[in-house]
Amino acid sequence: MKKQKLSEMAKKKVVYATLLVGVFVVVAVALVTMTAKTGGQKDNNLIGLDDPENQIADIDKNNASIIDGTYAVDQEDDEKNPSDVATQPDDGRTVQDTADNTVEETTQKDNTAQISTTPSDTTKKDTPVDTKPVMQNTAENLKFDKAQGLEIPLVGNVILPYSVDKMVFHATLKQYKTNPAVLIQGQIGAPIKAAAKGIVTRIVDEPYTGVTVTMDIGSGYKLVYGQLEKNEHLKVGDVVDAGKEFAKLAKVSKFYSVEGENLYFQVLEGDSSLDPMTLFKEE
Repeated sequence: MKKQKLSEMAKKKVVYATLLVGVFVVVAVALVTMTAKTGGQKDNNLIGLDDPENQIADIDKNNASIIDGTYAVDQEDDEKNPSDVATQPDDGRTVQDTADNTVEETTQKDNTAQISTTPSDTTKKDTPVDTKPVMQNTAENLKFDKAQGLEIPLVGNVILPYSVDKMVFHATLKQYKTNPAVLIQGQIGAPIKAAAKGIVTRIVDEPYTGVTVTMDIGSGYKLVYGQLEKNEHLKVGDVVDAGKEFAKLAKVSKFYSVEGENLYFQVLEGDSSLDPMTLFKEE
């Protein structure tokens, strides 16, 4: 009996040992399989830096990112978060849009430059433009020689002489005062001639001298004619030759009513007055 029990116990131990070995084998096989799969995945994830196909794939990805409107990533930024790599410009436009806009703006600037330069080029070729006023050119071309003297603008008696060094009596004003011009007696409607060739620079209606015309005769000299009738045909910028009639004598202003009708004639050298009587030509 004891031998039979020992035999049965031995059989049970063998069975248990076989089962335990089988379990270990299964577990070992499972671990080996999992390790192999994990190693294969790691190997598959590795990229050969010297592999031309991988480099071409990277280039294609970069080109694709540019076409899609994203910026290319530098090599030193490869390890950054992928979400930080594909970023748009601050104003929301893509690189392609920015390039298109730049080309369009450049084209518009070129067209604008062509449009703006065309008229000036045509003007320069067809009609030369003088930037200086005609009046200035004419005044610069005029020359007055003091030695040659002045023409007499109106033949008549001098009823009030030139006097800037001492005062003379003004009958209408009933007072003594200086006189920077000469008053030449005349009749209403009498022709007034230019004492020298000059350009009209000023036409005004003064309280004392009525309609007054100033002419620049060049070399720093100017002639002032007062007590004139208004001449609609005489304009600032007109050139009047010496001895040519340009106005007629008008009724005298109330400030010279006692003296009677006269031509107020003044000669200016710069800002200083000269005695016209010393400049008239002898006849």
